Amino acid sequence: MKVFIWERIKECTNNYHPEGGVVVIANTLKDAILLAKKEGAIINVDEVPDFSQDLSEDYKEVAFIMPDSGCC
Repeated sequence: MKVFIWERIKECTNNYHPEGGVVVIANTLKDAILLAKKEGAIINVDEVPDFSQDLSEDYKEVAFIMPDSGCC
C-alpha cells in the first residue's frame, strides 16, 4: 500500500475554483488515479504525484479531495 499526494492539480472539482490537492492511499499509481477520478478529481497522466511513499501497514483504499476555497 502507498500514499500518493498531489499538492495541486488543475481540476480537483467542478467548483468555480477547480484547483486543489489530492491525497490517495492505494496499491499502485494507476489505482490511485482511478480512485481519485471516481471521487470527481480530474488527474491527467502528466500530473505525477508530488510525493509518494510506501506505507508500513495495509490500509483501506481511500481518496481525499481538497479543493481550493477561492475568494468567494
